[in-house]
Amino acid sequence: MSLQALTIYDFRCRFEFCNWIRQQSRNFHQKILFSDECTFSSDGFINTWNCRYWAQENPHWFREIDHQHVWKVNVWCGIIGKHIVGPHIFEENLNGIRYANFIENDLPPLLENIALQLRLNMFFQQDGCPAHTSRVARERSNEIFPDKWIGRYG
Repeated sequence: MSLQALTIYDFRCRFEFCNWIRQQSRNFHQKILFSDECTFSSDGFINTWNCRYWAQENPHWFREIDHQHVWKVNVWCGIIGKHIVGPHIFEENLNGIRYANFIENDLPPLLENIALQLRLNMFFQQDGCPAHTSRVARERSNEIFPDKWIGRYG
């Protein structure tokens, strides 16, 4: 299993975030659109960075597959309150421009089934993926979710 190393900067940011979120209302977490991506491919490769499996042994966890043509897709999904948002499939490699376009063009239709009041008050959470932290994606996040997105530099 891959583990992400924390830096001194991360501890300060996490401390500040914890202090900030403690000042919010009791049910604030229900207003956060938590999101993430995972890559799936035809060769059986699983992006284990986003996968967690809690067991000592499982002989069926990985299986070898031999395909002549390998394909992969990146799938985005979110959850807010009791609602699942998405999935959205990126058929090309995810980068800052594609992610910024997703935020502006593809995310709004995915949110149409979420109550308007919740959409108006929601915070959008993003992780530290390079596509999320790119300048163009941060600028787009600031435009669409001013002071209402959670993530690195947010």
